[in-house]
Amino acid sequence: MKKMLVLFVLGLAVPWLAAAQTTEKTAVSKGTAAAEGEDVAAELKALENAWSDAMLKHDAAALDAILDDSLVEISPAGTVSNKAKDLADLKAGEPKLESFSLDDMKVHVYGNAAVVTGRFAIKGTDKGKDISGTGRFTDTFVKRNGKWRCVASQATIIPQK
Repeated sequence: MKKMLVLFVLGLAVPWLAAAQTTEKTAVSKGTAAAEGEDVAAELKALENAWSDAMLKHDAAALDAILDDSLVEISPAGTVSNKAKDLADLKAGEPKLESFSLDDMKVHVYGNAAVVTGRFAIKGTDKGKDISGTGRFTDTFVKRNGKWRCVASQATIIPQK
């Protein structure tokens, strides 16, 4: 009888202990995933800032490292561009920027893809045309060979009131 009672108690305790361990592992996994997500967000925000810095300094090598060869870029004017054109313009000294800052960035990570949204303020010209203003952007990044690269970018100017 005592044997049956012990087996009964063990029968109840083992699944409970297993469930407790699973919950603990899940909590650790979620904590690790959150920390990794914060690391990725910080990395992508740093890439966004490096991008604006590369534009200010006409640093084509830095820009080349951020943009994917497949980049599709939509300007605030609605024109479509790509990495090769962006690098050629930068090497030719365009755009001519006095300032370019980013803020209000939010990062959404989806495995090896991520979307960064934010606000920008820019002052300068592009081929003689004033492009100064504030706007919003959406950039899509893909992680390839361990490095994040922008594959799509879209910017919209916020109209002055």
